[in-house]
Amino acid sequence: MRASIGVRIGRRKYIAKPDGRQRPLGIAALEDKIAQRALVEVLNAIYEEDFLGFSYGFRPGRSQHDALDALVATITRTKVNWILDADIRSFFDTLSHDWLVRFVEHRVGDPRVIRLIRKWLKAGVMEEGVLTPTEAGTPQGSVASPLLANVYPRQVVFACLGVCRTWKKTTLYQKRYRPSG
Repeated sequence: MRASIGVRIGRRKYIAKPDGRQRPLGIAALEDKIAQRALVEVLNAIYEEDFLGFSYGFRPGRSQHDALDALVATITRTKVNWILDADIRSFFDTLSHDWLVRFVEHRVGDPRVIRLIRKWLKAGVMEEGVLTPTEAGTPQGSVASPLLANVYPRQVVFACLGVCRTWKKTTLYQKRYRPSG
């Protein structure tokens, strides 16, 4: 017996951002939300052991308050010369599907899971009766997007830490939080 999950086209809604721009949300069908929630539980079990301790955004049992507490603890107990706060503009909207899938394939060996993630990424959105294909990004508002978005910078941070560790007498403290709004 073989079961397959069909992916439905999501709906596009916009919410206002504080700067006046509009944030696009991808609203998945109920069946996709349920399937994504189940997959997120499985992927969390895989990735939680890989995510570094200074990563707080969209992680189970972690919040922006925890990130701020850790930052305060670091700067009050340790000499800190620099604090860098950076935000990646349109991060969710511009993720490369190909790279994201490659990153997931490093830890997930089941081709059915990879195929399902690809289907969700490529499903497209219905906006005012017009189907728009999805070439990049992961829809903000979907259940799986926060976890998938965390997989992407994890690879970049690992690469950066490999370089930073080669600097003598340099310690890197990072606290990261991406608000969900």
